[in-house]
Amino acid sequence: MLENLNQDTQEENLTSTTQRIDKKATYEDIKNNIYVIDDIVPTWLHKAAKEKILHYPLKFGHRGLGPYQGYQFWSEQWGDSVNTDPQEAPWELWAIWLVLKENRKLITPTVGNLQLNQIQINLTTKKHSGGLHVDIQEDAPAYTMVYFLQGDTGMEFWSNNPEHLNPKLAKLSHGVTKGTVTEAEYDAELQRTKEMANKDGGLRTKDLTWYEDDFKNHPGEMSSYKCHSVPWKEGRMVIFPSKYIHQGLPIKETSPRVTIGF
Repeated sequence: MLENLNQDTQEENLTSTTQRIDKKATYEDIKNNIYVIDDIVPTWLHKAAKEKILHYPLKFGHRGLGPYQGYQFWSEQWGDSVNTDPQEAPWELWAIWLVLKENRKLITPTVGNLQLNQIQINLTTKKHSGGLHVDIQEDAPAYTMVYFLQGDTGMEFWSNNPEHLNPKLAKLSHGVTKGTVTEAEYDAELQRTKEMANKDGGLRTKDLTWYEDDFKNHPGEMSSYKCHSVPWKEGRMVIFPSKYIHQGLPIKETSPRVTIGF
C-alpha cells in the first residue's frame, strides 16, 4: 500500500499514458479516482520479475476476504503487516516500485511524495481464486497499486458489498470454499447481481459500515451498488484508494494469474 497520494485534482492535466477509469466519485480529490498507467516498467525488468516470481516459493492460504468471499490461494508479503522491510522483497519488485515512484507525476502533476508500506505477491489458479475485499478498514490516506505480471483477467471494483444486494452470494461463496457449490454456480449468480447493479451509471465510495449494516442503512438504493472493471494488460499499474472494495477476476486461460500489490 502507498500513502500520501493526495493533492488537488487537476485531472485535465493527466498525461496521455494515464487513463481515467471511473466517473466522478463521492469525494472531491484524487483519492476517489482509479487510475491506470501502462508500459512504464522497462521490458527487461518486467521479464526479470516474471521469471523470478513464477519460480518463487509462496505460502498457501492467504484469502481476499469480505464477510465470506474469497478462496485460499498463494501469496507472500513484505512490510508493516508482517513486521519486515519491503526492501527484503525480491529486488525486481522493489525496482518496479521505484519506477512508479520516479514517475508518480503521471498519476497527477500535483501528486505528493509516496511511502511504501507493503509489497505482496498474489498467485491464483483456475481452482483457487480471490474474492472481494478491501486493503484497509479505517479511513486512512492509503492507496494500492496492483501490477499485472501474468494473466488474462483484470480487476473489479464495487461501490458496496454485493452480498447486501444479493445475500445468496454469501451462501454460495461459502459453499465454494466447502466444495458444495461450483465456481460456475457462484459466477452465474454474481453475473445476475452485476446486471442488477449496473442499471445505473457511476461509482459510489463505500462507507465504513459496509461489513455490518450497509444493507440496513441503504435498502433498495441501487445507486449504492455499482461494479466497474479494469481489463487486463500485462505490465499495467492500477492505482486506487485502498478502501475500495475490489477483486482480481477468475482466470480465463492463462494460469497462474500473478499480480503484485504495493
